[in-house]
Amino acid sequence: MIASLFNLEQAFQMIADFSEGLEWLVTVQQHMQANHYVINSRIQEVIERLTILNGLLEKGDIEALTDLFSNEIAPLFASASEWTFKKVQI
Repeated sequence: MIASLFNLEQAFQMIADFSEGLEWLVTVQQHMQANHYVINSRIQEVIERLTILNGLLEKGDIEALTDLFSNEIAPLFASASEWTFKKVQI
């Protein structure tokens, strides 16, 4: 029982860390756009899944959370090497 609670606590900490990292990425993207960069990333798609993530957290549906990260969120970051950032001349 204690081991599973520890793993659950670790999982929630990882989700908190993920959310903090995503917030940082969104902030950087906003600053780049404000400085005339055209950005081709999948950050918006990740943000759209946060509503689902929050709902699963509220329900305590750990299995569905695992599936969401494995099958939907992780693949969005797997393509990060294809994201582009291009300075636009104004």
